Amino acid sequence: MLGVYLILRWTVRLLLPPIVNRQMNNFKDQFYRQNPDFAEKKREPEGKVTVEKAPSNRTKTKDDGDYVDYEEIK
Repeated sequence: MLGVYLILRWTVRLLLPPIVNRQMNNFKDQFYRQNPDFAEKKREPEGKVTVEKAPSNRTKTKDDGDYVDYEEIK
């Protein structure tokens, strides 16, 4: 009886982790396929800075008004 227990325990310790790991990877892949917003994005290397600017569609016209200096009144 002890021999069967030890063999079963040894077999489970060898086979269970890869099976669970494969199943978890399948769940993760399925989740990311269903929810692409949560997908892991490729990260830029640390220290690299990028600035994204939206193009300005607005052109300045004469109707925009004039700049007036602020004057504090007490």
